[in-house]
Amino acid sequence: MLNKRLRDIVYLLGMVAMASVHASDLCSVVTPADVESIIKDKVVAAQPLKYTNGCRYATAKPGGGVTLNFLNTGGDAKEEFAGQKRLQALSGKTQDIGGLGDEAVFNIVLIVRKGDRVLMVEPQALAETQRREQAMSLASLVLKKQN
Repeated sequence: MLNKRLRDIVYLLGMVAMASVHASDLCSVVTPADVESIIKDKVVAAQPLKYTNGCRYATAKPGGGVTLNFLNTGGDAKEEFAGQKRLQALSGKTQDIGGLGDEAVFNIVLIVRKGDRVLMVEPQALAETQRREQAMSLASLVLKKQN
């Protein structure tokens, strides 16, 4: 019993360490220049998100910028994705997006599941079609760089 408890504690500590590495890495893996090439706007700051595995890329425009965030799935990415999809549906009709990860859905934000990870892309304030296209391009870039 004690060995199992110790093993569980070591596992959890390892997961916390991995999460903190991913949080700081996303800002360096997906550079401001990468984001600028997609949003066609100057990124003035890239800040790791506190307590999550993401990065906020700010622009000088009011309402501008993008947030990329790997969600904490609690070990069940399919269920996390399903829950996020239900949340998206509360704010209106969702659009299933094919060809991006294992499954993806867009409404206000883009949620993409690939394997055991769920990525949330919150694009800048644009018209819906532009926001969706921008979010899809950003998600493709993140998934490509994270492999």
